[in-house]
Amino acid sequence: APAAGEEASAGPGTPSVGSAPLADGERSSRYTSGLLSLMIQKYAKRARPPPRLCACVASPQGPAPSIGADGSLSQTQAWEAFIQRVADPECHARNCEFAQGGLPRLQRQVLLLIQAAKDQ
Repeated sequence: APAAGEEASAGPGTPSVGSAPLADGERSSRYTSGLLSLMIQKYAKRARPPPRLCACVASPQGPAPSIGADGSLSQTQAWEAFIQRVADPECHARNCEFAQGGLPRLQRQVLLLIQAAKDQ
């Protein structure tokens, strides 16, 4: 038993507080967010704004993400929020193809756009 004031060790292989396994939906949303970030970076390298993926999640106003002189991606908080909204199926209208159950379609679409940005 731990001494007074000490915490018990969880032991090897035991998840600590805050590191619970991700649910499938959250894992899929995080993967989609990563793909969207990659897509935005590819379009920024081409000095082009990323395409609008659907009508129900508006693109942010203001400057599109860009690549700085040092090669790093420069984007506003609005673009970060945009990525999170697009990756969340609940942010899409019910009749949107990317709504509930539509993340695989969104992921395929983003992968196609990433490839198209590379080919240009």
